Amino acid sequence: MGRIARFLKAGKYTERVGAGTPVYLSDVLEYLAAEVHVKDRNPETPHGGFYCLEGDPLKIDQVLTAIGIFFMCSIAVGMGAITKRMTTIEEMVGMDVLCSDKTRTLTLNKLTIFARVDVDTVVLMAMRASIVENKDAIDTAIVGTLADPKEAWAGIQEVHFLPFNPIDKRTALAYIHSEDKMHRVSKVAPKQILNIAHNKSEIEQRVHAVIDKFAQTFFV
Repeated sequence: MGRIARFLKAGKYTERVGAGTPVYLSDVLEYLAAEVHVKDRNPETPHGGFYCLEGDPLKIDQVLTAIGIFFMCSIAVGMGAITKRMTTIEEMVGMDVLCSDKTRTLTLNKLTIFARVDVDTVVLMAMRASIVENKDAIDTAIVGTLADPKEAWAGIQEVHFLPFNPIDKRTALAYIHSEDKMHRVSKVAPKQILNIAHNKSEIEQRVHAVIDKFAQTFFV
């Protein structure tokens, strides 16, 4: 809505309808569209034709932008789809492409673990790179597989925890195990795990094949 607010202010539309009078977006669109037509009328053309594009293209752009936002907002409000969490907006910043069949997390907000490898090891490592208190969909799916989540941290000493951020979408933990060896575990999208893997060149083709397979069914 920032762009609409800017051209409302620049056009002084609140002053034109009278100070203190409520301004409705639909009224502004109607007024703005009419203003474009009136100002761009060329009396010398046959039938008093209009040359809107030759007048002020900025107003044309403003009208189209406002109409699009108006209808999108109207539909979103009617369907109750207006986001109420700032984290949702922040996560959109890191999104390249959204592929979804409108199931799973969009409706149930639930996830399951693909058990192609040793599930116990995956859960253990994922738990160590999670914050139980957050209770988000991914962490909830992981925590739900252990009878006692505290088991994941038994016998380790935390050195550093990298919290989740909406750009990298990654959490990581550096810790020392009982044998005094340093370990690092990270929970992130598959392609980012691949980028930090020491044997990337050896496993890259297989990893992308699995990602593509799941992407076809909207699991990635």
